[in-house]
Amino acid sequence: MIEKFDLAGLVNEVLSSLPMNESISIIREIPDRITISSDKNKLRQTLTNLIQNASDAIAETGEIGITAKDQGNCIMLTVSDNGTGIPDNEISKIFKTFFTTKTKGTGLGLSIVERYVKAI
Repeated sequence: MIEKFDLAGLVNEVLSSLPMNESISIIREIPDRITISSDKNKLRQTLTNLIQNASDAIAETGEIGITAKDQGNCIMLTVSDNGTGIPDNEISKIFKTFFTTKTKGTGLGLSIVERYVKAI
């Protein structure tokens, strides 16, 4: 369902719902008053999956960056981390259903992200 909502509010909501390691810093660069029209539930799940993956990629201490930039007719939303990274030979596989490099992962997170981003 498409609805209008505040992007910073949604990011804060997602962050407050996730158990985060205290040694991980969250760097938010989201301008106030960015209101978007989108499927809020799909964007919430997309952000949850991306932030959780970023957190999982950080071994002990590190940073997760969440930025949003208004580019006129769209908003560029980025989630980044300074974790271990993805080996070059696995980059092409990360959106495939059930592909994971985690010992406790299901391989569903990024395939859901890809599907939702295409739908939103």
